[in-house]
Amino acid sequence: MFAAVLTAAMAATASAEEIACVGTLGAVTVDNVRVPDGGRCKLKSTRVLGTVKVERGAKLAAYDVRVVGNVQAENATEVKILKSTVGGSIQLKQGGRALVHRTALNGDLQFDANAGTLAASNNVIGGSLQAFQNRGGLTIKKNAIDGNLQCKENAPAPRGGRNVVHGNAEDQCAALAGGSGGSGSTPPPSGGGTTPPPPTGGCSYGAVTLGDDFEIPAGVACAMNGTRVQGSIKLNRNASLDARNVFVDGNVQAQDAAGIRVVDSEVRGSIQFEQGGFADVRGTIVTGSLQLFANDGTLVAATNRINGDLQAFQNRGGAAITFTDNRIGGNLQCKENAPAPGGGNNRVDGNKEDQCARL
Repeated sequence: MFAAVLTAAMAATASAEEIACVGTLGAVTVDNVRVPDGGRCKLKSTRVLGTVKVERGAKLAAYDVRVVGNVQAENATEVKILKSTVGGSIQLKQGGRALVHRTALNGDLQFDANAGTLAASNNVIGGSLQAFQNRGGLTIKKNAIDGNLQCKENAPAPRGGRNVVHGNAEDQCAALAGGSGGSGSTPPPSGGGTTPPPPTGGCSYGAVTLGDDFEIPAGVACAMNGTRVQGSIKLNRNASLDARNVFVDGNVQAQDAAGIRVVDSEVRGSIQFEQGGFADVRGTIVTGSLQLFANDGTLVAATNRINGDLQAFQNRGGAAITFTDNRIGGNLQCKENAPAPGGGNNRVDGNKEDQCARL
């Protein structure tokens, strides 16, 4: 790890502070970040209220970072953004290597005329993913994209697959939506999706779009991989859900269900699991809250980004309750659980309360 040398300068035309990052910047809140020409900057659990700019020949490595504005790099040598949240767009132009992985952004992800190896994987993109005139090779896989997937004049052509695209997958990336590995399977429909009849025995869905709310009947086990649900998911008594790389526009709600597993996904509402069995939520972005009430199975929440609260009340049965490495925008609240929750290394913007005060 290179030595941290951080300097700050006031912007000439605004009152916002700009940090010139040459070194490491940790879990602090700053206005704007600039990586100067030739500099190397590591951001870890940093909150940026404005933008991040990466200049000529510079390198940026950002881990578990929250950026309110854009990330912009032009002529940079290397940019890595992992497990982060960006309120605007990520724009990478005329640079070298770049990796964007397990990151949620409200705007576009743009790769334009870069010479190095590029990769975008397991991201949730509110706008479009655009890749034009890149020359070092590009992998695009397992992304959930609200807008379009647009690729032109890249040499070699982009590779990957299993991207869930709400808009259109175009030109060189036409075969990278749905399926796996760029096999040319048909992208999910762009005009509202389709709602299949309720499953009766078991159900399994891949990279398709399911319109409106989706209900899993009593006793049915359902698996989803790369699926988009344009409403909420409801589990009835003794039903179960195994969801991986899934994008849910609404809530995941379960009462008296056998169990849920939600991995590497995004839920734009809340996850509510009550009076059921096991719950395993990992590597998932939850816009609302994660609520675990009066369950009797093993409960695990790890490496999630939860914008609301994580709440665990009155869970029983002697099974383990573990909360580890979560980023929580609200509170971490735990009461009347037996046994008390274990774990640690949770970053909480609000309060850690009662049984979870030390987690």
